[in-house]
Amino acid sequence: MTVSNASRSNFIVLNQKPFYRLGEEIRVLVELFNGYGHRRTIGGDMVRVWMRDAKHNASSAALVKDNENGSYTATLVAFWSGLPEIKAVLIHSKEVIDTYYRRRFKWPQVHYLSAIFEHPVTTNIKETTVCNLVDSVPKYTEICNLTRDNYDSPLYCVKPANHRLQCSDWTRIGGGSTWPGDEPHLTSAERFLLQPQNKATFLPGSIIIQVKKAEASKERLIESSRLCFTVDARTVWNRLSPIGYFYHDIWYDRLCTRRRTYQHSIIKNCIGNRSMYLLGDSTLRQWHYVIQDRINCTFVTDTWLESSKHRPATCVDRNLNFTLHWAPHGLPFATDNTPRRYFRPIATRIDDINGDDRVIIVINLFAHMMSFHSSVFYNRMVTIKDSIIRLFQRCPNATVAIKGPHYYSFEKQMYQSLWMLDKYADVYTYIMRELFIDLSNRVIYLDGMDMTISAETKHIHPSRQTAIQMVDDMFSKICPQLSTSKVTHL
Repeated sequence: MTVSNASRSNFIVLNQKPFYRLGEEIRVLVELFNGYGHRRTIGGDMVRVWMRDAKHNASSAALVKDNENGSYTATLVAFWSGLPEIKAVLIHSKEVIDTYYRRRFKWPQVHYLSAIFEHPVTTNIKETTVCNLVDSVPKYTEICNLTRDNYDSPLYCVKPANHRLQCSDWTRIGGGSTWPGDEPHLTSAERFLLQPQNKATFLPGSIIIQVKKAEASKERLIESSRLCFTVDARTVWNRLSPIGYFYHDIWYDRLCTRRRTYQHSIIKNCIGNRSMYLLGDSTLRQWHYVIQDRINCTFVTDTWLESSKHRPATCVDRNLNFTLHWAPHGLPFATDNTPRRYFRPIATRIDDINGDDRVIIVINLFAHMMSFHSSVFYNRMVTIKDSIIRLFQRCPNATVAIKGPHYYSFEKQMYQSLWMLDKYADVYTYIMRELFIDLSNRVIYLDGMDMTISAETKHIHPSRQTAIQMVDDMFSKICPQLSTSKVTHL
């Protein structure tokens, strides 16, 4: 009852006007109250404010500032004309975020890994055991150190009880669940607050504003005339919301101008005679599908429909002499009964790329890290950065982009509410910005946070339409708008 309660809270427009002009700011004050109806006097809650307009399929996120006194100031921009609706939502209270953080710092990972051991001859002899990323597993004494087999990334699993199975018989990654015995670490109030019904609760009502056109034919704010490809890569690493907006389901970046869509006729001069590696999780696999649909890219490996959805896959467009790869990052990775050879660290995969001077690499590391202490993500990103430096020494014309974390604030599934906290997107973004500050002129940052807030994303996998806009945003930043390069046909 003492934590922030959305149903008792309110929000108002501070600079209320009869109408706003395109490009004007709209400032919103959110005031939070607790379950007793008392005004909150501390900050730390996770509050989202955004603006949407169903008539124009338009939406944009606000920059939200924590005033550290129970109130939050949000700044929106009038990007399009019409009657947009302003909404506010309490994603998590400060106390819930505190519980999430403490949970990761004091006890084992939230969602454990498991290893499957199989006898090399008698294949029906197999056993699944629990694993950890530090050199102990609670309640067990005999441990297999599988770090060397895991490409020198720490991995420790319980030794199989069957004496015929050895540590060297590790063959697969098993399924996982929340770490057993979690409940005693949490109070009854914390267990209640972690329930999905207490996440992403809307503040009552909404505010309709009027935005008028500045000119008769100007229905939306025209972005900068600069081509996105020409923008200094350093500029995109530390931007403040709102960085763009949806209008008629197309994402427009405030910083630069891009084409409405990047179909085959547009991207062929960018990707012809090149290879692209999408290295990360299933959100980049979504990108693989989007790109594959735009070109004549035929699988040369098993498809994900024929075998594990977590196996590496490659398709080739022979007319463009273009190869598209997707591969999962290394452990930790939530999967089930999947060969361990599929999960190689991103740094290892980058180190394997040699002699391809115009290679395109897109990296993503996020969702599968969130069950673990933040140092796991940090250490993985350090090795990735080092591998990128080595890549640029071998292939000075390589293009590298990092797909940053995204929000899925409106998710209410229990398993994602518990071990995939939306707040960690902020933590990981901070880590990456600090780590890559000296490479920010070479590595392109692809920011999906505002896009997924504006789209009211409800799942760790954004919608197909949002994935399409993310891919188009990527092409706008890695490809020149015009190119004279010729494609070599095979």
